[in-house]
Amino acid sequence: MGERDDDGALDGAGPSTSSTPPSFALVLLPSGFVVRPVPPWPDARRTSRLAHAQRALSALTHQYDRAWREIASDVLHRGVVPVNGALSALPIVYVDGGCACEVWDYRGGAANAVADVRTVRLRATSATIARDAEIEANAMEALEDEDAATMRRLRLEGALLAATKPALRLESPSREDAS
Repeated sequence: MGERDDDGALDGAGPSTSSTPPSFALVLLPSGFVVRPVPPWPDARRTSRLAHAQRALSALTHQYDRAWREIASDVLHRGVVPVNGALSALPIVYVDGGCACEVWDYRGGAANAVADVRTVRLRATSATIARDAEIEANAMEALEDEDAATMRRLRLEGALLAATKPALRLESPSREDAS
């Protein structure tokens, strides 16, 4: 797992969470998990108790299964945006090639327990770029001007690739670096 920085965020990759608003919340309950926009329920607060979260999210809770293992691996261990479709209905805000996720962990607590809430920075991968470009391209199919739709797709792809490329280092290595 990544290193924690000064604000307690896991360093999956990408920008500082202070400049990146969380795009979604991953709520971990004793009975399962929920992926939701932020806040995860209308009156959610970082001090919300487990019993309140369970009442608010009971109809949306998914069992811990294979899908969970994929999401946990991507978000909590690898620090990347999941590509398994878990986020397809959520608006993801990318900043400098990454996004942020709030993790609300209620596992192991009593009914009056408060969640351990932390922010995880996630980086986009080529698979998430391809998925997002395909979603946007499908939305553009409705445009009547085919040339305008093609130009929009090319600009989108260029912007997504530019946002995730590694920083270019133009200075030559010093002699100390070479040794």
